[in-house]
Amino acid sequence: MRMGEQIGACQMKVLSRAVFSVCVFAAFLSNASISDRVIQFAGTGPDFYADGSAVVDGECYALVWSAAGSAFAGFNADGSLVSPDVNKLVYVAPLAKNGRCRNTLFQIPVEDCPAYEGGEWSVCLLDTRKASGTPAGLSENGTLRRINRWGVSATNLKVSEAASASPVSFRSGRSLSATDIGTTAATRSLLPTGAPTPSIVDFRIENGEAVLKVEGTVSYLTYDLETGETPALGTDNAAKTREDGLASGRITLKADAGKKCGFFRVVRAD
Repeated sequence: MRMGEQIGACQMKVLSRAVFSVCVFAAFLSNASISDRVIQFAGTGPDFYADGSAVVDGECYALVWSAAGSAFAGFNADGSLVSPDVNKLVYVAPLAKNGRCRNTLFQIPVEDCPAYEGGEWSVCLLDTRKASGTPAGLSENGTLRRINRWGVSATNLKVSEAASASPVSFRSGRSLSATDIGTTAATRSLLPTGAPTPSIVDFRIENGEAVLKVEGTVSYLTYDLETGETPALGTDNAAKTREDGLASGRITLKADAGKKCGFFRVVRAD
């Protein structure tokens, strides 16, 4: 993507390309080729996470493309695509503001357009929250750190030539392709191939708490405990505090050491 001139904090770098909001519209027009393609989008909101809470500022939205005849198959928990042969993650950025996707103009360089002939463009809301409830955001090189859940905000988006682009109205909170209903990130991401299974390597009772040392975690998942009186278990969300996995693989989880908690299993937090 052609980079616009620096204009304060309005310009955001995304995957070494740029996503322009309407505040840099003039700079965009002066730098874009008239043959470049653009997609204007502004979510109407309000958007929500699967737990019913409102999407927080700084959460990520993604522009994805699906080949003709193929539906968007979704994301793995590590941010990769379930079906990369027919789906493409084209842009991702922390675009959430006031419970919706802010007014955004996505630019597609003319030289990249042949790769996206036919097919369908969609914008997806992502849930990238860590155990703390804050979005994990993007890594230093602009890639996703994690995806817990996702939902489609709009699909069959209109693609226009850069020369015909027009600013999005902040007053209406709409774009040419905005949806009329808020989005919920309800679809759970899948575990990527090769994701390790966490194991309990040490267990002790301390001050009325069961303390479990766990290995085999990954940084793109948050972990909880399931407990029960028998190996069948049955009680989830038992950890006193959910914990994000670490690159080292080692974390500690704690639970009440009650009589009904004779068995424990480490599970992915919902």
